[in-house]
Amino acid sequence: MNAIAEAPAILITPPQPGALWPEQGGRYVGSYVKAGQLHHGIIADGVDTDIKASFNKLAESPTNIGINGFSDWRAPDQRELMLAFIHAPDNFMRSGWDSIYMTSTPYGSGHVWVVDFESGSVSPNYRYDEWRVRPFRSIIA
Repeated sequence: MNAIAEAPAILITPPQPGALWPEQGGRYVGSYVKAGQLHHGIIADGVDTDIKASFNKLAESPTNIGINGFSDWRAPDQRELMLAFIHAPDNFMRSGWDSIYMTSTPYGSGHVWVVDFESGSVSPNYRYDEWRVRPFRSIIA
């Protein structure tokens, strides 16, 4: 009888939250459960990777760029960006209008959730306004 050997599970051990994770192309911001699976969240390291976009143009913005050898970057949802605020706030703009980062999470039909890295507030804002977006990617643990 021919037995099909199963590939051994690969254990992914992330660094401490907030630390660089070069093998994954950025900075590790923490783990979370999404669609029943554990994910490790990674932000692109540095404000030089930020883009400005409105919610309506968000879908095409960070997904079509390559950063550090990866092309699966996207805009973070509200929960993911809040993890980044908790574990890596010093890697974001921290004063004025530039400290406001947009998520991919809508709020009703005319607003989107934003996170202010100066005050720590999370609030809805107009979809047609342009805000900073930090490219984000995740891997399944």
